[in-house]
Amino acid sequence: MQIPNYTNTGAAFEGAKIEYANIAGNKLVAGGHGARWQTDAISGLVLKNDFAAASFRALAYTGTNGNIGPAFRFTILRNSLGQGSQFHLKGPSMDPGIFFSSENTFKDGTITVNPFVDPSSAPVHTRYKP
Repeated sequence: MQIPNYTNTGAAFEGAKIEYANIAGNKLVAGGHGARWQTDAISGLVLKNDFAAASFRALAYTGTNGNIGPAFRFTILRNSLGQGSQFHLKGPSMDPGIFFSSENTFKDGTITVNPFVDPSSAPVHTRYKP
């Protein structure tokens, strides 16, 4: 029997081909991502999660094609999001979609910082807690 060997960092939530995902009330104690979407994810709500302990990224889209651009929409409310070794939020490279962000706390370790988003041109409409 062949056991698959995956090199991806784990996530509290990970999914692909999702029309709409509600991710609410989770706490990441340790791990790579808080939430990670892959190819063909369309939209979702990320509400009141504590992903400050993310060692790679708090939120990430790691798909290669499918639904990107205006069809790719996520609302991110009242979360604690860790930067990890990369970014707080990573969107699709070609057309990052639209992110609505409000009342989130962005962390780099224990320090509260400004959001760090990739690509930097991603249309993130944000209001964050200082």
